[in-house]
Amino acid sequence: MRQFSFLAPRAVAVELRHHEYARVRHTGGSLRTTAAFVGCGPSASRRRRLAARAGHGRVDPARLIAPTVARPCSNRRRTSIACSADGDMPSEQPVSITSYPAALMVSVTACLMGAVVFGYHLGVLNTTQTVIASDLNFSLQTMGSFIVSILLLGSAIGALVGGQITSKFGPKTTLMLTALPLIVGALTSASAIGGAVGILAGRLITGLGIGISSVAVPIYLSETSPTPLRGTIGSLNQFMICFGCLLAFVFGIPMESSLTGPAATAWWKGMFAVAVVPSIVQVVLFKLFCPESPVWLLQKGLTDEAKEAADTLWGDAASSEDLEAQGESSPEEVEEGTWSEVLQPKNRLILTLAAAPPILQQFTGINTVIFYAAVVFQKAGLSSPILGTVIIGVVNILATFIATLLSDKAGRRPLMLWSWLIMSTCLGALSLALLVPALEPVSGVLCLGLIVVYVMGFGIGAGPVPWVYLSEVLPARFKGVASSAIIGCHWTANLCVGLSFPLLLNLFGIGGSYGIYAILNFATLAFFYKVLVETKGMSLSELERKLTSDDKTQ
Repeated sequence: MRQFSFLAPRAVAVELRHHEYARVRHTGGSLRTTAAFVGCGPSASRRRRLAARAGHGRVDPARLIAPTVARPCSNRRRTSIACSADGDMPSEQPVSITSYPAALMVSVTACLMGAVVFGYHLGVLNTTQTVIASDLNFSLQTMGSFIVSILLLGSAIGALVGGQITSKFGPKTTLMLTALPLIVGALTSASAIGGAVGILAGRLITGLGIGISSVAVPIYLSETSPTPLRGTIGSLNQFMICFGCLLAFVFGIPMESSLTGPAATAWWKGMFAVAVVPSIVQVVLFKLFCPESPVWLLQKGLTDEAKEAADTLWGDAASSEDLEAQGESSPEEVEEGTWSEVLQPKNRLILTLAAAPPILQQFTGINTVIFYAAVVFQKAGLSSPILGTVIIGVVNILATFIATLLSDKAGRRPLMLWSWLIMSTCLGALSLALLVPALEPVSGVLCLGLIVVYVMGFGIGAGPVPWVYLSEVLPARFKGVASSAIIGCHWTANLCVGLSFPLLLNLFGIGGSYGIYAILNFATLAFFYKVLVETKGMSLSELERKLTSDDKTQ
């Protein structure tokens, strides 16, 4: 068990709260207090106040030893806190997900199946669109961008209603319901009944499911994650999206050369059909093993069910105070927020911080890399564009994995600032490399190197952190309605980028197009440097108080 120490002026034993105890031993005229925090204790601010009082001897000795100390310590949740001699206490150190009951890991895994499907459908056309156009007798020049973009249109529509559905039925039930459009859409695309119309219909239906899922997944992850692990678990959403993209890229490698004719047709149809597997796995895991979000249950006034869900996810040491801290409200406060509340002046900073990262993420240029990587590398002279796409997928998933390790250590704000700095620099250099004629003989290798670094920059911050940030800064009572609108705008921006990039290519070429995105990234970096607030290590209720108070120091 990890421990912390602080100096106290006399021999005392301090009961900090439920499941927390302290022992003090005299060491050379001063006292070194050693405490081990176990279970779901009070908020960080409450711990700091209690420790400060203990450190300066302002705790009544008659109150210090309480019967609750005798309660057995659970080994399921442990965090360590370093405390200085003056009583100041920094944030808790992150703990491993394995310190919690297995139900937490299973619930996170089930939720992330939605992210896998999301990423897979984003990448599945990257290597198959040429063969699909040939089989279904349509022009890739005129229809290609529509087949890509109709998924985004469906996602925007799904996101706009996803918040209301999530608020009404809960994030777990909502994710189970999204399996229906995801399965139907995948099978419709695979059958391609009616040619191009069939695959367009399938992509639209799939997009509806993805849009709803893109609202529910971050909410479920945030509301079922313990505070010390919220950044890490939230970042796994983008990690699994990248994993889904990589699966699509890898499955598409045979399309480059080894498959032709009927075999190629069967292969691309199979690539769409296999997308039903994660949705089926998600439904089975949720149905058999996973509880509903305890925060959502608390908001609905289902206090007993919320405590049971919290015990299942976080261990039997979870207390009602901790649950209320996660949901920032008492069980009596069950009224859901409305747009009139969302748009109040005190919530302007919250809305800005929640909306800006996911929307501006789309103007980083990342989807132009994902959707058109093969085309870009082919124009840049790389001999195997599909191989270049797979390399991008591998780099993206590795960088995102690094972000999951750093999110609860480095913090959200530094990761996003460094991410946008790297991306803007790489895109500017990429633009120059493509526009300078002298570099044309090595442009393929140079472009690959710059894009790899760019994707690394995206993966460590701009990819995963906006979704963590969104679910953190929005209060639970209007998280559904606000996140629905924000993610709808995110998908609309995604659609605009997907439709506009071919036009930019025709007007300005590859180099000019990336130059435009470089300028947008530099502008975003300056904006974020001014407004972003750190959220690491704070409970959801503490974040709301911080963002709605007059003191908005970073």
